[in-house]
Amino acid sequence: MNSSFWKFLALSALVVVATGCGEGGPRLYKAGGTVTYNATPLAQADVTFLYDDGNFATGSTDAAGKFDLIYMGRPGGAPLGKCKVTVTKSAVSGTAPPPAGAKPEDMMKAMRAATGTTMQQGGDKTMAKALVPAKYANPDGSGISFEIQADEKANDFKIDLKD
Repeated sequence: MNSSFWKFLALSALVVVATGCGEGGPRLYKAGGTVTYNATPLAQADVTFLYDDGNFATGSTDAAGKFDLIYMGRPGGAPLGKCKVTVTKSAVSGTAPPPAGAKPEDMMKAMRAATGTTMQQGGDKTMAKALVPAKYANPDGSGISFEIQADEKANDFKIDLKD
């Protein structure tokens, strides 16, 4: 084998190492914001940005009502696009919220729980009490929508929930 072959092979290996074997998927843009309820920061609420294709980005608010989005379990923001938004906060007996990276069906279960829907779980009924108006748990009824943009400064969303 000639030296050109070995140089080509070494260069190819270098390209593979340099590009990496990333997770793939769409590019994520830093996005988040602040949630208030009746002008007061809303702590420990779950915020979901739902895309038309069924994918979603989620975040949980801190004590100041601030959240950062994680897309389908991938930290770092959310991909470009228009999203319908839900905000839920509930006191739930006997169940926990779905973990980061949960499947869409798990998210729907959590949304049903946040609206006070009785769910069967292991033969026992679990009841969730919504701590914000139930309309905010419905992506088609919340009245909240935003667009994730390439200009990350524009992705600081203010969500003010009211009774």
